[in-house]
Amino acid sequence: LLAQGRTVDCGERDEEGMVAGVCDGELMAIGEMAEGTFQPRRVFVAS
Repeated sequence: LLAQGRTVDCGERDEEGMVAGVCDGELMAIGEMAEGTFQPRRVFVAS
């Protein structure tokens, strides 16, 4: 998964190809997401 405790760009992929997505500035999901599904913004991955 994306590293905990750091800020990532929405849509950033980690080494396993997982993607972070955000909704209203909160972490919504980490998983396989289509490119462009979410507006680009930065999210703090707390867990």
